[in-house]
Amino acid sequence: MGGAAKANDRADSRRRAESHQLVKNGMPEIPSGAPHGMAGPYQEEFDKDLLEFWKRGSKVRDGTTRHPGARPSARPPLLACQLSFFSGFTGRRWQFAGMNYRLFELINGLAGRTDSLDDVMEFASTWLIFAVFAVAAALAASALRRRRIRPVAELGAALVLGFAGAQVLSHLSGQLRPFQSHHVHQLIPHEPGVSLPSDHATAAFTIAFAVFAFLSRAWGVALMVAAIAVGVARVWVGVHYPGDIAAGAVIAVLAVGAVAVYGRMRISRVGSATVAG
Repeated sequence: MGGAAKANDRADSRRRAESHQLVKNGMPEIPSGAPHGMAGPYQEEFDKDLLEFWKRGSKVRDGTTRHPGARPSARPPLLACQLSFFSGFTGRRWQFAGMNYRLFELINGLAGRTDSLDDVMEFASTWLIFAVFAVAAALAASALRRRRIRPVAELGAALVLGFAGAQVLSHLSGQLRPFQSHHVHQLIPHEPGVSLPSDHATAAFTIAFAVFAFLSRAWGVALMVAAIAVGVARVWVGVHYPGDIAAGAVIAVLAVGAVAVYGRMRISRVGSATVAG
């Protein structure tokens, strides 16, 4: 029993060392490392350290919890509220990140089993985006021949906004690509760098949504299917997380939505001016 107790103590000490002293000197610290974030032992150690920190700095007297030297109060001190909010926020953040990584493992874990399917995914992850651009270009050319300039301009504006949004998010994000911090099935070569968001997914979804909104609903649906295929393929070959694809889709929705709203506002203003005139 004594040996087992010592082994448990050593294991507990090791886990606590791995937590990087999440609460230290009165300030919570989140460990750096894998982009799937704080989950499992990290989350457990954060909860334990946060509770111990609060116990060390608090006393319970007559049912009132307070810091030493503070006036009795029915409310927890501001620091406790801040730490409680911080714990809840980071907990939700890391839970989402952990789910993102587990979904990546689920998809990427299927790679390397069937050569023919891997070939399809490699093609979709690398070359399908060019087919999406080609279809959009053909639709734009057809619209210009019919003197439909405005839808083509809206498509171009949405692409510009989507690209700008992706650049801003990539500079704000420090998430590395899966193959930089995990053992993955990487089927295509790729330079290391920031993973969030996926440029391929951002472009594919922006084109699909813009074509649906401004040029052709039928072709827009077809391009949405292609965009989903591009996104899944980028995860399959090991160069992106599912969250990177979802972020690209969100950027696309916001970009196309902004252009559509601006276009409607402009039409309303022109119509109002015409009626007034």
